[in-house]
Amino acid sequence: PSTVANPDYPYAIWNEYTGITTFGSAYGGRPYYTYDEFEWDGGSFSYPYELDLLWETDAKDLWVGSPAMSYNEDDDTYVTVASYQDWTRNNNYVLTTEGYADGFLVFGEEQVIIDENVCLTGGDDEGSYSTPVFVNINDGGQGVAGLVGLFAGCDPENETGSPYTDYCYHQPIFKVTNDYGLSWNGNENICGEDGNGGLYHIPDAVFQDIINNHFPDQYPGNECTGDPATDIIDFWSYYDADFKVDADGNVHILMSMLPGDAEFIYFMEGAGWYHFTIDSAYLDNPGEVNTDTGWNWSMVVEAKDTWIFYDNTAQSYIWNTQASLSFDRDDSSIVWVVTDLMSDYCGELFDDGGTPDDICDDLYEYRDLSQDIYVFKSEDGGSTWTNAYNATETPDNPEDYPADWNGSCPDGLSICGPEETYPHAAPWSTDDEVFYFFQMPNYGFNEIGTFEQADFMNRVYVGKTEIDENPSEAYPVECEAGSLCNDLGDATGDGISDILDIVTIVNYILGSAGFPDDLGACGADITEDGIVDILDIVTIVNNILGNGRVDDAYNVDFYRTNNSLEMHSNGFVSALQITISHDVDASFDLTGKGMIAEYATNDDSTTFIVVVPEDGQLFELDSEGGFAIEEVLVANSSGLMTSNIVNQFALMNSYPNPFNPETVISFDLYVDGNVDLS
Repeated sequence: PSTVANPDYPYAIWNEYTGITTFGSAYGGRPYYTYDEFEWDGGSFSYPYELDLLWETDAKDLWVGSPAMSYNEDDDTYVTVASYQDWTRNNNYVLTTEGYADGFLVFGEEQVIIDENVCLTGGDDEGSYSTPVFVNINDGGQGVAGLVGLFAGCDPENETGSPYTDYCYHQPIFKVTNDYGLSWNGNENICGEDGNGGLYHIPDAVFQDIINNHFPDQYPGNECTGDPATDIIDFWSYYDADFKVDADGNVHILMSMLPGDAEFIYFMEGAGWYHFTIDSAYLDNPGEVNTDTGWNWSMVVEAKDTWIFYDNTAQSYIWNTQASLSFDRDDSSIVWVVTDLMSDYCGELFDDGGTPDDICDDLYEYRDLSQDIYVFKSEDGGSTWTNAYNATETPDNPEDYPADWNGSCPDGLSICGPEETYPHAAPWSTDDEVFYFFQMPNYGFNEIGTFEQADFMNRVYVGKTEIDENPSEAYPVECEAGSLCNDLGDATGDGISDILDIVTIVNYILGSAGFPDDLGACGADITEDGIVDILDIVTIVNNILGNGRVDDAYNVDFYRTNNSLEMHSNGFVSALQITISHDVDASFDLTGKGMIAEYATNDDSTTFIVVVPEDGQLFELDSEGGFAIEEVLVANSSGLMTSNIVNQFALMNSYPNPFNPETVISFDLYVDGNVDLS
């Protein structure tokens, strides 16, 4: 489905699989259009009209429409052109309106736009080397209709050549129009026989310039798979591209390129989206590469870090990405590119296979991986581009999944987060804003049963992005070496450092529970001193409550009786850890209050930890044998501090007082022990 519009009416154009054809296909693709009969926001779209008035049920199967609408000022009318692939006749067609009245469109008879059966390496029931035809026309009547394909005679499997080009590159092939699509022409020397009108293509020298001067000389090989190093001498372009003209009628082409050797292509440095343009006055006789009279090229963005990932069908994401062009109507030097790329793709090592020195068994985790919409802007006609701007930035977060997914992808899917896919930019934008739409798969709804992103229910969103300065971060970002550690302070692996991490560390110190994994154990050591203890708790508490406190305690006394212990401080205490020994059959009641208060008993020993404790009684013990304090650790926000353990006593009044030459001093002890009276 597509949309076009003019100031009076919005249009929807689509095709339906009627299933009534009897000739070579079971689908019967049939194009329709509708428009709001009461103009914009009229709320009354017409019953669908036939786009192809001569559609025949036994001969046509029109798929993948690409429409364009432009304004013919001389005739004061709007002209619409729609291109289609026909998978029954294995060819490419355009239909152009011959009449327009109050929004109603009358399309003329179809015409072959690029003859796949004569000029290209044709398709069969297994598929085709050709993309659909993309069509675009400006308000001056200048336009382009093009596809990415192979010229006739080219066979990548058998390395046969073509009479139209010295190199069988998978490349843009197109025609142009100067009369709103009523007629189309190309270079008569390239498939111009038998009235085909000729074709244009990007000369071999342009691609050789990229291969020789931009691609790396070699693919370095892969020690884990045993792939050897090999020379880069070729490229391949995949099956999404964009063909448009700017307001001056100059052709612009956007397509993917992947470096290759004589046999394979590689997701490596140099693989990305490339922009090509030429002053259309020189199409028939281009000058040198990257000159005013020749074809000019630039790499918009390197996309290898997107394409190396696999989707739910175990296919490269190169099948799920799109890139689209847009122009400022008043200034052709302003060019926009909108595409979808991966964010947060660096990943973290979570299993080194037990062999730290062997990278081939390493497994990585990509917790926040997300397909986002990125915007690029050129202010010099496409020669240079701004850094990437992430316009959607929607990281994958299982906490946001529907409740019935229980925190994991449904139906065995490996990917189910918020993915923004297949962006299409409007032909015309402004000097600081670009307009586009994109799709988002709803991974909870798929009545087709296949796992391609486009086969889920998709919601379509319309948006705009404003760029008035160069974004700060380039794409792709430089990935650091893999880590065996969560972010410091993140013991739970949820991406944040909070009280849950304190609980995890407390349980670890007490021996009641371990960390979720080695990454959590590493993240728990926020002080990076090689051990996990209450100093790590102190640091996390500081991060939560703020450090540099002026109310820190500098004196802490512990008063003990026969069966209890009290804390008295003169300020803020961040955490304490005390271990006591006692009879095996003693029972223990932790009465202390704080952010967290936990204890663990092992036979005749108990350790308790209180985080941000309050003054007062900490515990009470039910045991005739009492208890002995084995270890006391107390910390304020600055770290460990000293403390005093006071065996509680009662001192009675002395008499006579003042005493001379003698007096009587009486006192009571709560536990047996030596006394120093001074």
